[in-house]
Amino acid sequence: MAQAKPITLDTRPGVTQQILIEQPENSKANLVLFSGGKGKIKLNNGNYKNNKNFLVRSRQLFIDKGFTTVLIDAPSDKQDKLGMLKGFRNTQEHLEDIETVIDYIRGINSKPIWLIGTSRGTESAAYAAVHLNDKIDGVILTSSISKTNNKGTSVADLSLDKITVPVLAIHHKKDGCNTTKPNVIITIKRKVYNSSNVIIKLFSGGDTPISDNPCQARTYHGYLGIEEDVVSYIDDFIKLP
Repeated sequence: MAQAKPITLDTRPGVTQQILIEQPENSKANLVLFSGGKGKIKLNNGNYKNNKNFLVRSRQLFIDKGFTTVLIDAPSDKQDKLGMLKGFRNTQEHLEDIETVIDYIRGINSKPIWLIGTSRGTESAAYAAVHLNDKIDGVILTSSISKTNNKGTSVADLSLDKITVPVLAIHHKKDGCNTTKPNVIITIKRKVYNSSNVIIKLFSGGDTPISDNPCQARTYHGYLGIEEDVVSYIDDFIKLP
């Protein structure tokens, strides 16, 4: 069982960034996990334990594969009602927070660092990969944002040609969320043409959605019932040279 280590980091002036590190005994890589929606995990009061987001609830599956998971919360100045919506995920401030997290990880181990985002979290992962490309080893995008609106930016509208590290973009064929259309992964593959290795993957199957809202986590959008298959596929991709 991995040991949970909540950490509070000083990032920008007057701002802190909370992360939760869970590390197995023989870790092979670090996975920085960006959840969707407002990005508020509420690490400070332990409410993350009830979070149903695909990446949050699948942490133990990644740990069982030998990964150290680094769950990243919204920063202290984005713990309000809007959280990291309204475009914050595509700002210099967010980059500074993420870079602080990456530098902290580099200070505690020398293992590769991969960014993984799901849903709205793909904005964070992709934007960081564009601008911090030389500080990471790869990026995984699950249920990528496909529509730019007042909440944020489509992954396909970012400067993906600046990414040179490996990229895996996966989606569920039946994802019915109107801001995460499955065909976005085709556009992502076309635009990440400088990546050293890019693969796209469409999943099928899974359990009947628990929520009537197709954008919620316990649906095809969140890979309900096929979490182990998705995690195994990610693990295999990261193993590729």
